[in-house]
Amino acid sequence: MPTRSHRIGLLITDLYGQRYSPLTQITPTNAAGLKPLWTYQIKQMDHFETTPIAVDGVLYITEPPDTVSALDARTGRSLCVMFGP
Repeated sequence: MPTRSHRIGLLITDLYGQRYSPLTQITPTNAAGLKPLWTYQIKQMDHFETTPIAVDGVLYITEPPDTVSALDARTGRSLCVMFGP
């Protein structure tokens, strides 16, 4: 079984809040050939930003006003939607 650090996709930042990854699969040479595999449309059309949390192949995102959605990271299929109080 993978350790917890392998299961959770951690966001790495420097002291200035710049996000980066030590992974090397995406390079300046192959970046232009990348294409989205799926998109997810939120229900509300307000402007908002969110940072997903990845755990065991599931992306957890927040949506306005008080919703958390769980998405299959490979397909984008909605697995669960949880509403706040």
